Amino acid sequence: MNTETEKEKRSKKLLSISRAGETDDLVAIAMVAYIKADDDYSLICCVNGRKVLVPETIGSLLIQIEDRECYDFVRISRSVAVNINHAHGISKDMIWVNDTYFYMTGKYKKAVRDLIIPLKRIRKRKTGDD
Repeated sequence: MNTETEKEKRSKKLLSISRAGETDDLVAIAMVAYIKADDDYSLICCVNGRKVLVPETIGSLLIQIEDRECYDFVRISRSVAVNINHAHGISKDMIWVNDTYFYMTGKYKKAVRDLIIPLKRIRKRKTGDD
């Protein structure tokens, strides 16, 4: 029996952002295109152009996102994680997300390909595209 309320379901889809001296801000996880490292901070970049600098590492943000049962993000390098739902293209060494190209590095390339390629096949089957 599922006792989760609508409010609890909605809150799972939001990321609470804390910034020094300010009240917490909420960001819809689905609207985040990518997260980029900036020393001990992370820059959260949304599809609508909004950018929020937060005092957290990419790793801690990804844990928070996964805790909300969202598994759409993948690390493509030590300094960048992308939301695969906003990936527009992929080549041997690069991925295109929200009008920005990123290089994929070393050990992350295979993880990205293993995740994205099957997803594109699933989406084609659902839409009937060939």
